[in-house]
Amino acid sequence: MSKTPSKAELIYSRESFVESFATILDDGSALSNPDFDILLLYLSRDKAAIAYDGKTIKFRPTNDSPKDITEQDAAIASIKALTATMIKQVHNLERKIAELNASAKSALQNKNRVSALAAVRSKKLAEHNLQQRLDTLTQLEQVYIKIEQAADQIEYVKVMKASTGVLRSLNTQIGDVSRVEDVVEELREEMSKVDEIGNIMNEVGPQIDESEIDDELEELESKEREAKEEEEAEQTRKKLAELDSLGLDAKDALRKAALAQNVESALEESIGRLSRMSVEEGAEATAQ
Repeated sequence: MSKTPSKAELIYSRESFVESFATILDDGSALSNPDFDILLLYLSRDKAAIAYDGKTIKFRPTNDSPKDITEQDAAIASIKALTATMIKQVHNLERKIAELNASAKSALQNKNRVSALAAVRSKKLAEHNLQQRLDTLTQLEQVYIKIEQAADQIEYVKVMKASTGVLRSLNTQIGDVSRVEDVVEELREEMSKVDEIGNIMNEVGPQIDESEIDDELEELESKEREAKEEEEAEQTRKKLAELDSLGLDAKDALRKAALAQNVESALEESIGRLSRMSVEEGAEATAQ
């Protein structure tokens, strides 16, 4: 059953109840008829969860005791049981039509025209019966929907009637319209007094010139801007000093590199001179 079942959904015939809950304890095995007799007796007598008259079962609504089975309950149970039967018949006929169609095709493939005609004839009868069952099922479903709507409307009317009584009682406590108007008027007067007192208390306090407030605010904003500009200028000076420092370091490195290059050139020149002198002295010694 759904979480919030309608009144009609709480009613079952014994047959539909058995079919719906046969495997509730074990999917592999179904409860027997004696098991259901014990279960229904337990639910109706010991737990007072259902009303049961041997044919119709009505579950107890939430926070309510089960009522006796009425003619309307029996009619609803009969409609639900007949609907379930029609659904079974529809499924059986659909399966039978599919089987007869397959038989007709098989007979034609085997060149057995007589069997094919018999299968087609049976299929037509089954289709006619299926259409009748579908029409009946549609009517039953429409009737069941109307019953559910009527049951819901009964509950709605009951709620509206109870609500009307509650509103009438509350309105009696409030009184007539003139009394309410008097209360509202008194409330407005008292609220007006509070506003007047507040205005008087505000007049006692010092009067503040709004122009002075604007001037002070503008002065604060001006100081804030000057401080911000000073901070930005200081950051700019630091960045320029860093750039100057980097420039001096680069120039010093270039001077050192040039000096080193000049020293190396002078050494090479001296070594060349010494070599030439050695060669010349060797040549003179050989000539002597």
